Amino acid sequence: MVSGRPITQTALDGLRAHSDRLWELVADPLPFADVDMVGALLREGMPKLELLRIHVEVSDEHTARPLAMAKFDLPPCRFPALRSLVLYGCGAPLAPPLVSHLRRLVMKNSHGYIQLLPLTPFIDCLRYLDCLEELELANCFALLAEEDCRSPFPSSTSRLISIRIEDYPTNISQILSALTVPAHANIRLKANLRSASTPQCAAAFTTMLPGDKRCLPILQRVSHVDIYHPPESCYIVGKTDSDDFFDLELITDALNDPSLKHVRGEVFEAMVRTTGDIFPGAPIRSAVFVGDVDYVSPVSWIAGLGRFPKLHRLEVDDVTLRASPQKVIAALMAPSPTFPESVLCHLLEHLTLYGDITGPDILERLYQCLKSRKERGGRAPLRYLGVELYCDSTEVVGPRDREHYRRLLSSVAERTVLEIYVEPGSRSR
Repeated sequence: MVSGRPITQTALDGLRAHSDRLWELVADPLPFADVDMVGALLREGMPKLELLRIHVEVSDEHTARPLAMAKFDLPPCRFPALRSLVLYGCGAPLAPPLVSHLRRLVMKNSHGYIQLLPLTPFIDCLRYLDCLEELELANCFALLAEEDCRSPFPSSTSRLISIRIEDYPTNISQILSALTVPAHANIRLKANLRSASTPQCAAAFTTMLPGDKRCLPILQRVSHVDIYHPPESCYIVGKTDSDDFFDLELITDALNDPSLKHVRGEVFEAMVRTTGDIFPGAPIRSAVFVGDVDYVSPVSWIAGLGRFPKLHRLEVDDVTLRASPQKVIAALMAPSPTFPESVLCHLLEHLTLYGDITGPDILERLYQCLKSRKERGGRAPLRYLGVELYCDSTEVVGPRDREHYRRLLSSVAERTVLEIYVEPGSRSR
């Protein structure tokens, strides 16, 4: 094991003398200045090596300017026993004979490196990953030009149980298009959208998917979705009944920037509207939406929820607790796109709403909505209705109105929780 301190020539000679007997080689961390020395050692080969782990450590003097990604040449014929290849802060151009017996492949870099690996040769290797169980990639590849994108023949990687990729959306799509992933695999995808336009961010959740979604059978098995865009993060997570998950995340310039709230709102609106495109035909029974709900129109709610005809549970949470849930309430009164004679999400039986209230009229609309749904084929009464709303003053909804609507809403739900909190400043729960 090599750790942290500069490598001496004596240590290097010792490794070289025993290279034909090494099973594991760990350089964590490896000083950036020693990359060339270790690279020369690796080019000579290690016939019994099963695990290679390198973490290149970059000093402050190197981070002051754009840094080329460190690369190691691993001749396939000289690493016939390699099963686990783990590279942090560096990468390696791969060839089919090397990857065909790998069980774990990790190549992760921080954002900002230059002279990255070309993507096309890596994609050509994917069909040979017969033994691979874990694939983790982050910021390894140069952005593939649009004219170079293709529809590769997907490999049959039946042993994969974990996939984690952080890259440009089109690169992620190209990698996934070259794989046929088992239905039970857990998948986390993170799209790099720094400096991207708002439309590019809004479209990225579908852009990073493979051209043929049959490559990802988990998409048709998802039963629960979280659509989540507070200021600090942006993701969609789908979960199956057996707790397998499919996680999509965006890294954008709008995260944690108060001046770009409108961008987050537009992206959240697109997430609501298009989540059904990500999970076509999935038996989704539960959905949670957390974001700037004021940016989502009733039309967008109808378009999004209309893709979930089997929905039983719905939670809508305004991230600032400053927007009313009135738009989603209006949408729930619309006819179902799938069953026009009934209401949207006619199987809905659990409804939870968080947001702002400016007067008792929103409670009246909610009551009329649920009453109308009952008359038009919606499940009635609801099994559970939870409403937590926030206002600036006790005068917004007085005690008499609160009790009145508790009674009314209890007539359309078996269990009703109605809470109204007075918080004139910043709100949280």
